[in-house]
Amino acid sequence: MVVSANCAAFADDIMAETELFGYVEGTFTGAQRGGKPGLFQEAHEKILFLDEVHHLSKRVQAKLMKAIETDQDNYLSVLRVGASKPERVRCKLIFVSNQSIAVLREMLLPDFYDRISQLVIELPPLRETPEDQVQDWQSIWEQMRFSESMECPLEAELIEWLQQEQLPGNYRDLQKIAIYYKTYLSFDAATRKLIPAKSALEFAQQEFAKYHSPPPTPTPQFNFERGRTAKEMLADYHKALAEWAIRTYRTNKAAAKHLNVTTRTLYNWQDRKHT
Repeated sequence: MVVSANCAAFADDIMAETELFGYVEGTFTGAQRGGKPGLFQEAHEKILFLDEVHHLSKRVQAKLMKAIETDQDNYLSVLRVGASKPERVRCKLIFVSNQSIAVLREMLLPDFYDRISQLVIELPPLRETPEDQVQDWQSIWEQMRFSESMECPLEAELIEWLQQEQLPGNYRDLQKIAIYYKTYLSFDAATRKLIPAKSALEFAQQEFAKYHSPPPTPTPQFNFERGRTAKEMLADYHKALAEWAIRTYRTNKAAAKHLNVTTRTLYNWQDRKHT
């Protein structure tokens, strides 16, 4: 069983701490009688899945860092807000973020980052796996239960468009496209005459471009000045070059091919890693 939470949904540090660790009765005005267990206690002998972990403040990271230290029996030590004695909890922890490893190193406390990055699994964005686009599209169509009323559309022009799109929102973008496509098919003849799109694909393309396509990236400003090392300035240049190529050629694979580098090198350039 999995106990999950989105760290971005915590309004402030107090909410984050009480939700994660729980609290004892009388800790604050409105605290429920008998206190309340936190997510860690609920996840005892289960899996605790914390999404968008980069939204946690340094203060909460520091408290988490202490909580996730394990003893010789692999138990965590969790202290409820307002309590004086910690509770022993044993669970598997999964921390998730949509930020790159390079960004997380900068955002998180060094010791906290070190603790949660013992085993890292990086999932490539959808635009990096165009060969899986058909399967991803079919999966989204079925998950939204659209297949109950019609088969998943797989015309060549649609698939080609999906493979070329950046899809910055990944699966969320596929969901939006599926909604636009299915919505057009539900229009009656009179409604279709009122909109410029002449097909479900054209309607999905127009709506996605209107509301969800990423804004144009501003022209990069290179900081070539005294006091900066050649390595730092070269990293700036490579990052700008990678971003230009991706905007121009639509996918990282095509951009890397044009620049005659590997997609891993392109990733490193985007994260300003030296290669």
